[in-house]
Amino acid sequence: MPCRDERATIPVAGLRGRKGGCAGRRRAALRGFLVFLLRLVASCGPGILAPVAGAGATSLYLSLEAWDRPLTGDEVTRIPVLREAVARLDADPGLRLVIHYPGGEEGAFRALNLRAWLIALGVASERLRLVPGSGRDDRLELELEERTP
Repeated sequence: MPCRDERATIPVAGLRGRKGGCAGRRRAALRGFLVFLLRLVASCGPGILAPVAGAGATSLYLSLEAWDRPLTGDEVTRIPVLREAVARLDADPGLRLVIHYPGGEEGAFRALNLRAWLIALGVASERLRLVPGSGRDDRLELELEERTP
């Protein structure tokens, strides 16, 4: 059913999780596609990036070159590093994703932008943590670690 008035279906601040109308159908379709995509990636075997050695932690790297441009939700779900990280989160509920970012205002903006996209695409906010000081100015480090109770 086509939408006649988009303004009538825009969620209002404070009504988190409201679904209905065209916006709700689009969100449900995007979420279903993301779940399908993540399961497909998870079934493909080992990830595209080798884990970094560490005590129970795995690190992946997202270059700022790949991230520093306007992106759509579809483009975000196609970034291999993010697919890998989200697939691992989906496979193990005991993990959380720590985003190490370059310090300063620009680094914080990039990390918050990534966090917002991940939440919009279905990752629970309590499974995400931002940490300044990645040690490199040209990338975000995505570390998967065990959640502490």
